[in-house]
Amino acid sequence: MPPPPPPQPAHPGAFSGVQSLPVEFDHVPPGAPMPPQLGHQRMSPPLMGSFGGLGQEFDTTLLQKEKDLYEGYNFERINPQHPQEKATWARVTKTKMPLGQSELLAMVNKQKRKGPTAWQLMKSEEMKGFKRKQVDQLIDGRMRADPRFSFDLAGLKLDQYTDRRRGSRGTSAFQVILRRHIRKDLTSAGPAGLGNLHEPRREVVDLLG
Repeated sequence: MPPPPPPQPAHPGAFSGVQSLPVEFDHVPPGAPMPPQLGHQRMSPPLMGSFGGLGQEFDTTLLQKEKDLYEGYNFERINPQHPQEKATWARVTKTKMPLGQSELLAMVNKQKRKGPTAWQLMKSEEMKGFKRKQVDQLIDGRMRADPRFSFDLAGLKLDQYTDRRRGSRGTSAFQVILRRHIRKDLTSAGPAGLGNLHEPRREVVDLLG
């Protein structure tokens, strides 16, 4: 008796033992034969990020799963162009710190352990005047850029020096770390903001300009 013929695959060209999923094609030229696997299922487009694309609606359920992120900024006072002018913290160069999340978090935790805390330092005499206003404007600007998030002061460090001639201490630069987190009152979907898309890495901030 001749041996029985080998089993045929479910669809021509399919591997034996592997089930081919039926796929629907959107465009078939007129008169062209329909693919043998044409049938019952449309291929879904790849999922976009949690926030969607620019100008698209975002899913608040996915948004709530986003982890807190940290952003670091360095502020340096700009020297005046004329000798008779006095440098103030009203005009600074703000630079985004090129640090990763683990490095920024380590800086935040170190300050919590050793103190003073960021808010204690923020309320101190050393941060009075334009230095404090620069931090306030930074937080306000980040919240306006993407209202889906809140931004809190997580870290603050002053680079200080001693002025022996005057017998006082001064600040040459200071670093600010913000914690970005989802707003708790965010309950409905809306258009996605620009977030960090157009945030310059380095810019001049003039509170009096």
